[in-house]
Formats: sequence, structure tokens, C-alpha cells
Amino acid sequence: MVDTVDPDSVDFHPLFKSMNGAATTALHQDFPDVRIPPSPNPISRFEGDRSQALKNQYFSVDSRTPDLDVTDLNTTDTTTPNKYLHMVVNPLQNLAQRGSIKSLLILCTIFILVLFMTGITSNYFDVPGLNSSSATSNRSGRLPSGRQTEAASILSHQGISLAPPVGTKIPSTIGEVFADVDDLPMKLMDTAIYWHIPRSAGTTMKHILATCLGRIITTEIGGLDGHQSDEKLQMIRLPHGVFLNVDTTTPSGLKRAQGMGLAQSKMADVIFTPYVPEAAILFDSNHRGRFFTILREPVDRMISLYYYKRLATWEHNYDPAIKDQTLEDFIQTYGENWMVRTLTGCMSGPLQLVHLNLAKEILRRKFLIGILDEKTESLRRFEEYFGWKFPSPVSQTCKNNMFYFEWHSGNPHPPLEDQALAKKIRTLNMWDVALFEYGKQLFREQEHLFWTSHA
Repeated sequence: MVDTVDPDSVDFHPLFKSMNGAATTALHQDFPDVRIPPSPNPISRFEGDRSQALKNQYFSVDSRTPDLDVTDLNTTDTTTPNKYLHMVVNPLQNLAQRGSIKSLLILCTIFILVLFMTGITSNYFDVPGLNSSSATSNRSGRLPSGRQTEAASILSHQGISLAPPVGTKIPSTIGEVFADVDDLPMKLMDTAIYWHIPRSAGTTMKHILATCLGRIITTEIGGLDGHQSDEKLQMIRLPHGVFLNVDTTTPSGLKRAQGMGLAQSKMADVIFTPYVPEAAILFDSNHRGRFFTILREPVDRMISLYYYKRLATWEHNYDPAIKDQTLEDFIQTYGENWMVRTLTGCMSGPLQLVHLNLAKEILRRKFLIGILDEKTESLRRFEEYFGWKFPSPVSQTCKNNMFYFEWHSGNPHPPLEDQALAKKIRTLNMWDVALFEYGKQLFREQEHLFWTSHA
């Protein structure tokens, strides 16, 4: 009996490596059916540990990070047309030599159709290698292999590409004093700063960090009970945590904290503030802030804010007139696109695409993102990123109660069944909706900050 061997299963590379060109040609002539498999693929760009992921700046969707399998959309590859032309012309020449006129006509027709369809798709989509002459085209998210189609298909509701355009710059005042999210490991003098978006779990995060974890934080409490007149930084010990005597939730409080050297003192473990550009005055290049936040779907957030404002008599800015307003009246008068306006500092006047792109770039470079609907994973990432450990079962139980059961400042309310009103809220907050969609993409991409050698 003669054993049969599948030539596709045999690795001929050692043989051909030891043979010269003539021997290789001779072997092909004697054994024309033998096919030489291609060289083994190199290690996937997505294999490796956290340090490799950080080296690649993979999650940051930076156009300067090259893809191994995708032509850079922002560079001109003059060899690509020749490559495609070579793939089609060679078979045509072979068929012409053999005299197969019918096959030649079929292939010519297919070739013309391919060129025609290529022209159409390249006008509407960023097709790698086909539309590369556009140096200003938007960059796509660098998601793992298998998610590229998903990344390309996700568009905000007004059809704007998720990622900000190449070259979008943020103000130097922000860029210099707030650390990039991928600038790891953290430096000793960096301070965590939480961007408190109303009705997005900010109050719960205060209680978890101060009460359960025992961190020293700055909130509005620092401006109460006459502490606004204190001349030096000092701790305020309360039953639910330790606070500093500065209020970082107002512009005047931020300025006062700057004068008292809050960031330079390193007395605060976490600074809570609803402000971003205004908070830059607290820091310098040697004492940087590291932003993190939790994002919430804007329509849900606005509905929750309406019901909360009607009941929050303890708030210093409580407006009793809201009790008599309908939800539709409230969304018209209270404000819109709070996230984009706060990130960019454009608190009045119409917003434009440039404001959205700036907000996206700030979020992309400077923020560790959490998502309210992914709160368990979000908190896990915060703990790992900042090195926070809940030291005992008591503190773990405290965290679980705060995060899953008690939910401070929670305000149950009926779901909105009026879809026309929901659409109106979405339209009024169109820029925040687009930013939130991009924030969800960043949340997925930042998963690679937490790769380990065991992943």
C-alpha cells in the first residue's frame, strides 16, 4: 500500500530555503502540482501584553498609528492602483495568448464593472487604498480585527463620522496640565479629577470614594459652614468621609483652590468638578490632573434631571417654578448640549461641528471613560487605573450597597412614552448625542489599557 500525502499539508519552506533558484525552478517543472504555502504569518498586532498595546497607542484612534492590514487613509499610496491593475491585466494577457475570446470578453466586462463600482464607493466611503488622496478625510476607529466593519458602520444620528478629524487640536492650557489617558504609569504628583456630569452617577461616586474607600475628596462641602473663609487647606472630617475645605464645583471655588495650592499640596486624592477648561488653573506641568468620568445617554439624563430638579429643595440653586413646568417646557428653558458646551467652554450661542470635534478630541485624549449602563466594568477600570483597593469585606459591601442598591440621589420616575417628545429632546441635544456615541466607542477601545500578560 502506498501512503498518499496532501501537498497542502506539507511545509516546503525548509527545502526551498536550502535550494538555489535553479533548483526551485526545476522542482516546479517536475512537480507542477506542488503548491508552496505562504510564509507563516507574523505575530498578530493584537497579541501581546499591556505594554505593547500602550506602545501602539492602539485605543487612541490616532492616525499616526499605522495599521498592518489597512492602507493609511491619510497618506497617498501611489502603488495601490498598479497593484490592482497587475492583478487583473495578467490573467487577461494569458487568456489573449490562448485565444479564449469568450473568456476574455467576460473578464473585460467584469473589470469594467469593478472599476465603475470602485469609483462609486470611493466617492461615498473611505475605502482603503482607493480614496487615499484625501488628506483631510476623517480617521476611523482602530478597533480589533473583526470590529473594523462595526467601527465603520457606527455613525451618529446626523451622519457625522464618530472619530474627530485628523489635526483637531485642543487648547494648550488643557493639553499641558491634564495628562493623556495613555500616559502611563501615573506620576507621583498626578491627581485624579472627576468630571461630574449631572444625573450621571457623580454623587454615588463621591460616596463610594469618600465613605467606602476612605479617599480625601473635594466637593461642594468644602464651601459650607464658613469654610470659604479659611486661609489654609485643612481636612473636614464627617461621618460619611473626609473632605478638604475648598469647593471645586464653582468657578469662584476653583480660583480659591488655586490660590491655596490645592493640586501642589497633594492633599486631595480626588477632585470633583463639573468644569473642564476652568479646572485647568489648579494644575501645572509638574502637578497634572487625570480626568475620569461616567457618561449617560443624553435623553435619559435630561428626563432624570427634570424629575430631580422638581424635588431637590436642598440644592442651593433650587427653582420652585420647575414644579409647575412640563417636561417639554423644561427642556426648552434649562439648556441643551451640556457636555459639548462644558468641554469646549462655549456656554451660549449656536454650536457647530467644530465644537463637537473639539469635545471629541478632549474626551479621546484626556478622559478615562465610564458608561452608566456598564457601571460594573467602569468602576473596575477606575479601580485598576488609579490603583484603588477596597481593603476589607466591609468596604466591599459598602461599595456594592452604594453602587447597586442605595444609589444616592436616585430619583425613580416613569418612563417617557411620548416618542415624539423623546425625538424632540434628542434633536435639541444632537451634539451631546453624537458625543455620547463616540464616548461608547472610546469605552470599547480603552479596554486595551487593561490588557495583561495573561489576557
